[in-house]
Amino acid sequence: MKKKEKQTLSNWLEILQQESWHLELLISGFAIFLLVGARDPLNLFIYNSSVTSTGIIAIDLALTVPSIILIGSWFVLLINLIVHVMFRGLWVSTIGLRYVSGDIDFDSLELTPKFKSFLEHRIINFDTFINRLEKLCSSIFGFTFLIIFVIISTGLFFFFASGLILLSEWSPPPMDTFFEGVVFVYFAGGGIYLIDFITLGWLKKLPKIGRLYFPLYLFYSLITLSFIYRPLYYNLIDNKFGRKVVLFLIPYGLLFFIYNNIFIETHKYLPSYALNQTIETNFYDDTWDQNTFLQQASLPSLQIEKNYLEVFLPYLSTADDPIIKNLCPDLIPAETGVFLFNRDTFRLDPEKALSCHAQRFELFIDGTLTMGTDFWFYKHPQRKAQGILAVIDLTQMKPGKHLLTVGVYLPKEINWASGEVKEPYLNKDLIIPFWKM
Repeated sequence: MKKKEKQTLSNWLEILQQESWHLELLISGFAIFLLVGARDPLNLFIYNSSVTSTGIIAIDLALTVPSIILIGSWFVLLINLIVHVMFRGLWVSTIGLRYVSGDIDFDSLELTPKFKSFLEHRIINFDTFINRLEKLCSSIFGFTFLIIFVIISTGLFFFFASGLILLSEWSPPPMDTFFEGVVFVYFAGGGIYLIDFITLGWLKKLPKIGRLYFPLYLFYSLITLSFIYRPLYYNLIDNKFGRKVVLFLIPYGLLFFIYNNIFIETHKYLPSYALNQTIETNFYDDTWDQNTFLQQASLPSLQIEKNYLEVFLPYLSTADDPIIKNLCPDLIPAETGVFLFNRDTFRLDPEKALSCHAQRFELFIDGTLTMGTDFWFYKHPQRKAQGILAVIDLTQMKPGKHLLTVGVYLPKEINWASGEVKEPYLNKDLIIPFWKM
């Protein structure tokens, strides 16, 4: 009975395998349509994630992981499925062409002996060509989802790493040293697991090392959920063609890295860095591209028609908190982090906090320090970022071009263990031009 059921299942899978190209094309076409439409919502999600900062590196790393998984999966799916549709379309066209003309008849082409001999040796049998295309298309489809699961596994690896880093940062001595050692062992073990993956199980083939590696393999399989796609991985690497496909992960990753970092320069007489001589669109809210996470001040517009100037000064906790602590050591900070329920942060005195934030900035217009500037806590409606809004009176200022210099106190050196700032200095690199109308 079991043998009959097994034979029935095998026959059903054979039929499904032969007809799988219908599902592949359907899924690929539908997925490409959805992926193209998902670009803008994905950019918005990634931007909102980038402005969510707790000031704690480990937590910020954990919050960044979903964005990395999403953008990586989006890119892989879109590119690979487009390639898959192209090759699957080529495969369908060869099937149709075979029905019309069968195999290639070199005798009917009346070629010279030299070209006929060359082409007969270089061009494979048409049926073999169709079969190779079929294997390639199915492998690309499986390879695509293997990469996505690898990306998810990598994200989970760093998610758990952020938890260990958090423990090392928050634990008192000597436990902090212990957890630092755990973090080192965790990353070292992850490196060994990665080597085994990209070498197609080389460590599992070594008897003595394999026994020592087995507990490590089980641990990282569990936390990365690699057991979900393990059948797909081993099904690919159990044959020569599949091994080539999996090994393509290495150049594929390099191509992805190069694509995201390549820059082509075609302008001979335009300087690559001319911040103080350039009207940068991201200086102004009405020309900001709405995708770039800005870490600098901005104005509402290049042309100011009112008698006051609004300057948004973003709050970047990682860099700003040590300075605020240095300027106002008596200010009791609110709790930060990720909480299950809302926490009461009203114990932070708003007037003292605003005064401390204001001390971080010195604003100059045409080289003159502005006086009587009003500072307010502010959440930017477009940038979705928390910060300070400085309002400068322009009543006495003449119409025309003016230069706003944003001076920000920054730490020259920070002792991250104690949070102590050494030698804070006033950075005046940011100059924003504007025209008063």
